[in-house]
Amino acid sequence: ALPISERQATIAKQYKVPTMRLLGFCKREWWAFGPGFLGALASGACFPLLGAFVLVDAMVAMMQPDKEKMKKDVEMATMWFVLFGAIKFLASTLQFGCFGLLAEATTKQCRVRMLTSIFRQEIGYHDNPDNTPGKLVGALRIYAYRIAALCITFGDKADALCSIGVGVGLAFYACWEMAGAMLLSIPIFGIAQ
Repeated sequence: ALPISERQATIAKQYKVPTMRLLGFCKREWWAFGPGFLGALASGACFPLLGAFVLVDAMVAMMQPDKEKMKKDVEMATMWFVLFGAIKFLASTLQFGCFGLLAEATTKQCRVRMLTSIFRQEIGYHDNPDNTPGKLVGALRIYAYRIAALCITFGDKADALCSIGVGVGLAFYACWEMAGAMLLSIPIFGIAQ
């Protein structure tokens, strides 16, 4: 038999998170994935669109020699900023609300399963110094936090991927040569670091 530290290292190396099993704990709340991903996609698309169109228009408006035209253009850009801010607020609220609901449902079911498993153990299990009530409660706390964070990161990753996709799409639409050169330079910058 392997010593405990070697056994733990081997398990840690080979262990894969059972994501589908964890998501099975919140099966009744799966309806929240659709609105959550929709909110994440809308939230992720806001900043590239805002930077590509509204910010550029606002900067161009500031350079107008005619003060009235400048005022009108800046007011229009301001309205667009407010509109995009409202969209970002609503989309983020939808994203975090839905994925928060999924995280709470998954965490609750996980805690119920873990507590049930702890209570089913024979009495000798609880006499072991490795299974003190403090350690068991600490494990419940840590695992519940990790599970909640896992569910919330689904929305964060969708938000980030949409932001990158929309940004790259806009860059190729505006000037495909420059966008291609910049994408090809990313590995060079990574190696230079």
